[in-house]
Amino acid sequence: RYFAQQGDMRRLETEIQRLRALYPNWQPPRDLLEPQAQQMEDQLVQRLWDLYGQGRYSDIREAIAQRQVQDPSWQPPADLIAKMDEAEARERITNASDQQQWRQVLQVAQRNPQLLVCQSIDILWRVAEAFAKTDRDDRANDVYSYILQNCDEPGDRVSTMEKARELLPSNEFDGLFQYERKTPEGVG
Repeated sequence: RYFAQQGDMRRLETEIQRLRALYPNWQPPRDLLEPQAQQMEDQLVQRLWDLYGQGRYSDIREAIAQRQVQDPSWQPPADLIAKMDEAEARERITNASDQQQWRQVLQVAQRNPQLLVCQSIDILWRVAEAFAKTDRDDRANDVYSYILQNCDEPGDRVSTMEKARELLPSNEFDGLFQYERKTPEGVG
């Protein structure tokens, strides 16, 4: 498409031949020489990203479905779908936690382990609470231990201890102090 947009037919033909040599069944898109079609495609993709930025995931899915009705072979950008899936999973965990649907929190978290990282500290806290509320204190302790061993933000670490104190039995909670870190001034 780049060579077609630039009007460089020699390089376009060379690239088509190269791709056909690599992928014998490949055929160039019919609208390759139609810059307007590419411009419309670019506008659609930009619109999808704009909707993602606004958190309007159902609108994205609807726009994708409409586009695929027009062209069943069209696929949205893979990175958009991956980010959207992750954002929707984050929403499902948050909503389930807010509704105290602890088993749902754990099910969604299990299917989306990429969310269980320090950059998603709120999700980790919600998962730990779900374990505690389903009488799995040992697993809640595992989550709090993970945070204290791997996450560096002092405010997050203090908040983790406060949350653990509310939810864990004292013997489990006391064991978390082994992960204490000292500041350069020696303050824990």
